[in-house]
Amino acid sequence: MFRSGFTPSCLVAAALALAGAAPAHALTIVPNPFVIDGTGPRTGTALVEVVTGLPDGAFLGFGEVLPTSTTLVFEVTLDPSSSSSNVFFDVRIADALAGVPTAGVGWIPGPGADIVLAIGGSADGWTSFGPNNPTPGAAFERVFVSYDTPLATDGSLRVEADLGGATGTALLVPEPATALSLGAALVALAAARRRRGRAAPSTRKPSRC
Repeated sequence: MFRSGFTPSCLVAAALALAGAAPAHALTIVPNPFVIDGTGPRTGTALVEVVTGLPDGAFLGFGEVLPTSTTLVFEVTLDPSSSSSNVFFDVRIADALAGVPTAGVGWIPGPGADIVLAIGGSADGWTSFGPNNPTPGAAFERVFVSYDTPLATDGSLRVEADLGGATGTALLVPEPATALSLGAALVALAAARRRRGRAAPSTRKPSRC
């Protein structure tokens, strides 16, 4: 139980301020890559980059990407054992109740099966990408999904993906270095509170954020 007058949420907020706000690129997923498996084609899905705004060389297929948007870039690789099939790759970020609305979606032209369609804007947060004749053992062109809503990194959000009925999930979390910085900041704050308490016991009522 916290006796310092600060709630756990207050301490986390103060620690984030002390450690510095986590930039967009400090996000990752666990596991990375994660497997999409089931009744449809088997694939590996990797989060390869997280940027602010529109990725370099990207083609916007739907919506709008602001300079402040958080953009996740995924690479999907069709398993060598899977047959080529023009099925949609669907992805979203969601918590236990609902999906997070997307701001913009698209792809980055390059090696791999061409993405010929990107659809976003659904109420449940799903985004769909249409690859053209993906080759078993090869990746699709990289796809991206952008969000204007801040993305929580406390383990409450997950990446969900579907490809022709096969599904997979991963948790959205801070990169290890960011998590270590937050932990160190929390330890520093707790130590400072203990020193302050020993030096001059307070009779004030507990404060709130």
